[in-house]
Amino acid sequence: MSDELLELTGQATPDEIVAMWWLQQLLNAGFQGARVGEDPLEPVMLGYARWTFDVVELVRVYSPSKAEAARLVGGKIALEADGTVREVVRAVLGWPKMISVVRGFPS
Repeated sequence: MSDELLELTGQATPDEIVAMWWLQQLLNAGFQGARVGEDPLEPVMLGYARWTFDVVELVRVYSPSKAEAARLVGGKIALEADGTVREVVRAVLGWPKMISVVRGFPS
């Protein structure tokens, strides 16, 4: 679909629909999301974060085909992923559960 047609119809492309489904999985897993940029209708990127004391997981989405993620432990990058939204979200949700010194063992 052309950008003009999308603007007229307000419909998402198949790639956008797939990306939205995967981003919903992040929300279901406890991530919080926000639009980043001056214009909320035209964000520069979407940002998602989940944290537990000393473990922070971040996902940045620029388009359905471009996303990146990192897990920081104690402020240092422990794991990274980049690729399509689908690839990145699958990687992030597949990362091993972390044991936090403050929190203890995962339930």
